[in-house]
Amino acid sequence: MKTNLSSKLKINGLVLFISGFCLWSGVNSWAAIMVTVGDHFLQPNMAGQSITLDVVNTGSSAVTVSGLNLVVQVANAGLGPWITGVDIITGTIFSANNTGNNVVLYPDPNATKQFVLDSTATTGSTTLNLPVGSSRLATVTFDTTGFSSSGSTWELWLGNTINGLDSTYYTDATFVGQIIPSFTEPGSLTLVPEPASMALVGGLLCAFGCWFRRNKQHMQAGQ
Repeated sequence: MKTNLSSKLKINGLVLFISGFCLWSGVNSWAAIMVTVGDHFLQPNMAGQSITLDVVNTGSSAVTVSGLNLVVQVANAGLGPWITGVDIITGTIFSANNTGNNVVLYPDPNATKQFVLDSTATTGSTTLNLPVGSSRLATVTFDTTGFSSSGSTWELWLGNTINGLDSTYYTDATFVGQIIPSFTEPGSLTLVPEPASMALVGGLLCAFGCWFRRNKQHMQAGQ
């Protein structure tokens, strides 16, 4: 009796250990996928400015995916640069196998465009490999027309967005099996002075310096 009880305890302990290991392995396979949105710099009053976002697989093997929902939000929606384009096809793992770059503005195309949803999936329920290391996640295009104050900064989110969506990779084309629950690290957009403006300011400072030196020399000569 004692022997049977001891054997059962050992077996149950082994089952718990294996189950725990499987759960640990699953969690770590998810945690191996990271996205750092990063800090990006834009010119004031200028359309067609693009930034790239990367995804990093820090694991030791490729991760199988079949689809992606990407949400991008300028955090204080309505008060920042417009998002005029999102591309999750060009230069990404979906470039040769996709159902299209399905971009939807929120809440509608006539509203403020600080929130965009983009989705794609592989055709024929096939899968793709997200390789180890860094890969292109998306290219996002902004329009800063109407914003001219250098140093103005807005947070850039890929998760916890205004309608509750998070950016997510999926393991199948029906968008059911999540691999990445969310992108929770926000980044930022900051306006920097236009190169022409910087050159003008530099030229003015240089001219003022020359004038000041010349004036000082004349004053010293007259003494």
